[in-house]
Amino acid sequence: MNNQKSTQVDLQDFTLYKKLILIFGFFLYLLWVFKSYTGNIHSNNVDLQKFFNKDFPYTFDFVLNNTYYFSVTILYDVLNFFSINLDNDYVGFFIHLLTTSVKGFFLFLIIKKIVKVKDSTFLIIIVFSLMTI
Repeated sequence: MNNQKSTQVDLQDFTLYKKLILIFGFFLYLLWVFKSYTGNIHSNNVDLQKFFNKDFPYTFDFVLNNTYYFSVTILYDVLNFFSINLDNDYVGFFIHLLTTSVKGFFLFLIIKKIVKVKDSTFLIIIVFSLMTI
């Protein structure tokens, strides 16, 4: 009769916990991205896209009519070319989610190369910490 307890971890339980942690982490990531999304209306570019698309002419607005902003950025040309309207919050949030994910991925690769740490979990914690600053 064998009275020893088994010290082996059930692999099915381990993969279940790993999946649950991954789902919970992804959910927290989506919540964080949603929290950090400010929308299209803020003090730096109030109505710039509407002015560029000629939705509102702002004929007597000295600042918008004399700005160099449109000549130094291609953002509004790209948005106009693809008919993307940042006033639609679904589109804006998707673009924010996409650019934030790309930023996090490249930050992960840069930190992985510089720090030379093998543990990916530790690197992900560092990336999330840096991205919340």
